Amino acid sequence: MSKKEEVTQVKDDPDLLELMLEDNKSAPLLFQPTNLWKRYENMFLPELQSLGLHDFRRRKNSIVSSFGATDETRASIFVKVLYKGRGSTKRRIIHVIIRNMLKNKKLSSLIAYIAKGYSGISQNDLDLLSFEYAKSYGIEHESKPISEFSGSLIGNPDNVFYVENKIYTIDLLNYYIKYAHCSKFIDFSSINSIAEIGSGSGKQTEVIKRLYPDINFYIFDIPPQIYVAEQYLSALFPDSVVSYRETRKLKQIPENEKGKIYIFEPQHLAQIQNLKYDFFFNASSFQEMEPEVVTNYLKYVNEQTKKYVFISGSTEGKEIAPKPGKHGVLKPTTLEHYKNGLKDFELTNISKRVKVPDPTKVKTGAFMFWNKKSITN
Repeated sequence: MSKKEEVTQVKDDPDLLELMLEDNKSAPLLFQPTNLWKRYENMFLPELQSLGLHDFRRRKNSIVSSFGATDETRASIFVKVLYKGRGSTKRRIIHVIIRNMLKNKKLSSLIAYIAKGYSGISQNDLDLLSFEYAKSYGIEHESKPISEFSGSLIGNPDNVFYVENKIYTIDLLNYYIKYAHCSKFIDFSSINSIAEIGSGSGKQTEVIKRLYPDINFYIFDIPPQIYVAEQYLSALFPDSVVSYRETRKLKQIPENEKGKIYIFEPQHLAQIQNLKYDFFFNASSFQEMEPEVVTNYLKYVNEQTKKYVFISGSTEGKEIAPKPGKHGVLKPTTLEHYKNGLKDFELTNISKRVKVPDPTKVKTGAFMFWNKKSITN
């Protein structure tokens, strides 16, 4: 891909969205949105119904950013340089003020200008430093080089930059890092299938599929997230996506297929009779659920995963909501819940979670890698 690529929009399909929402409402409670995501859904649905998916990858202060659908804006990255964390009440107030300022284009540009003077780093410097970090991380972890894939302008992403005429965003670099980390422990060329619960907008699938086009992906999420993922991935890989309209009644995965992306809601984990996959992937979504929900999911993951499990998230759980309906979880999911749920797996590596552009500032969370106890490296 090159700078000549034109921006294309992701198509809206309101009938598909409504079908997904109705199906999930009738699913068992353990497969429905938890406290945090019920709250987000109430905010996201009106936005999605009024704005659709037009320019969704560059929206500011949108719930779509909570599941990786937006690409960080120029000013928001500089805010991360200026502002480190939201631990105290004072910091939370500052965070809200800055986020509201970012809605104004003039103020957004001013923040970026001030941040440059403060940090001495331009946006272009930061992009290229982040790229070099991700590139080095890939080399260190023996993965395919980052230069072997390129993003796209589908959905009109913000803060796009180019290296050797290939398209990247900060978000795509972070998804590449998760893939690269796993490459230290597994040979992706030997992987035939990957399942992901909490796929968000599908960008992790995008990165791995560009590098390994023959892998089959089974991605699971609640609506509206899974709706965004289907529409986005269908625009990227129109010949590969098996729509939810087909999978919602599926009982068996067809054999001898390669390079397909199956779109599922969480309740279909219990529906597909022959569902098996080499590698299970979860990033930052289990930590947003209550333990009983995660335990239910892990029951299927433990049974269906043939080789490896990767979980990225907090080992102590996300912040507790002050009451139901408020931000946070009602009870935290911790490392012990993962260990108990993955009884047929051994935790072979746990390390500090890493991301760009400021990898040294990540203070919480871990990358956790598990091997099936019958599998030896």
